[in-house]
Amino acid sequence: MKPKILSYGEIIFDLIEGRPFLGGAPLNFAWFVNQLGGQATLFSAVGNDPMGSEAISCIEDYGIDNHINFSNHPTGT
Repeated sequence: MKPKILSYGEIIFDLIEGRPFLGGAPLNFAWFVNQLGGQATLFSAVGNDPMGSEAISCIEDYGIDNHINFSNHPTGT
């Protein structure tokens, strides 16, 4: 049985030389939990904007279970 781990907090994009890289400690942690054979669930919020939609798409591609709400604020950078 896989250990189940909850991660919650911010999802942000780091802008490095103008290019966005998805991150934030809770997301990075959840990704590593899954890579090590655990089952992470991520609770967070993103802006109702293109970057928020991209974040959710990437998180789903990573195979991370998630409960992400849309916020009236922009996705963090």
